[in-house]
Amino acid sequence: MLEKAIEIAKEKQLHLITLETISFNAPKFYLEHEFGIMKQVDNSPLDNTSHFFMFKDIR
Repeated sequence: MLEKAIEIAKEKQLHLITLETISFNAPKFYLEHEFGIMKQVDNSPLDNTSHFFMFKDIR
């Protein structure tokens, strides 16, 4: 699904994909797929979790 989203974005001539995830979801998955962290907010939305804002340059 991620690869399809990247393919569609490239077809639309977009240069950047952004997403949000939470530490108990999949930040490691996105890091393995060359996404970078723009911002990490600790103890959000719950104590002992982090909210990640991530991006990937697809040019």
